[in-house]
Amino acid sequence: MKNSREYMADLANSSDILYELSEFEQRTLKQVLLEMYLDIEKFCEENNITVMLGGGSALGAIRHKGFIPWDDDLDLLMSRTDYNKFIKNFETELGDKYYLCAPNAQHQSRTCFAKVIKKDTKFREIFDVNSPHHTGVFIDIFPIEFVPDSKNLQKIKGFFMNSISYISFSVYLFKYKNEVIYKYMSQSKGSRENYQFRLLIGCVFSFMPHTKWCKLFDKLVTSKNTNKYCGIPTGRKHYNGEILEKEVYFPASKAEFEGLQVNVPNDVDTYLKNLYGDYLKIPPVEKRERHYVVEFDITPRKGE
Repeated sequence: MKNSREYMADLANSSDILYELSEFEQRTLKQVLLEMYLDIEKFCEENNITVMLGGGSALGAIRHKGFIPWDDDLDLLMSRTDYNKFIKNFETELGDKYYLCAPNAQHQSRTCFAKVIKKDTKFREIFDVNSPHHTGVFIDIFPIEFVPDSKNLQKIKGFFMNSISYISFSVYLFKYKNEVIYKYMSQSKGSRENYQFRLLIGCVFSFMPHTKWCKLFDKLVTSKNTNKYCGIPTGRKHYNGEILEKEVYFPASKAEFEGLQVNVPNDVDTYLKNLYGDYLKIPPVEKRERHYVVEFDITPRKGE
């Protein structure tokens, strides 16, 4: 059975609901993301934090030496220790330009990981039409967590963590349901039933706000033991899908991205093969990922 991500991806290229960025808007968005990255990288350097490109951004660095041509985001990785330090110090140094939304940050998040959002920009996704949370051009930051060495314990903890993550976002969808996402998910029988099931789960577990579910996830997912394996429980493949020996992630290695020298996971080949398989192969148009954007505007205000 398909999951929500797969249903949404199947509908993306045939839908007229989503906002289509022009080539100029795509170039401008990527420039803004690079400026955001440079601010984050400088902050991390000053605070002795190691930040790495992850996911599609690491893939772009290796395969394209920059953004994937059809991509429009940046994904970053940090160890849990650095991630906590990043959240603790962020507001003082970068709070004038950005919102940091995370389970244990000043600004609440709809996700179980951190988002750095540029103020005075519009980048609203289909999930957020009725949401009171901050939206705008964003960079996702995923903590790298130590996981149990035992395969059985990995499966057990993975089941509970994935369940809490699923519940948290289902509660969010239920609380802030809107006609736009309903119309989008109603384009096929399978996607409509998937969405209705998530609303049912969200209703059942709405006795606690989604923000508290996110905080519970963040509290339980962290391991105090520095074990043999690490993973990215909030990543695209959930708790168990990115579990690799810690030497795959640390220490960081270097790659080129849009003319910059950036950090990527130590054994980036193993990391990318685990995520994408034959990652050097260009996927067909219908398999290319995109954001579910319904509102976009990064026009500078006067004086900027």
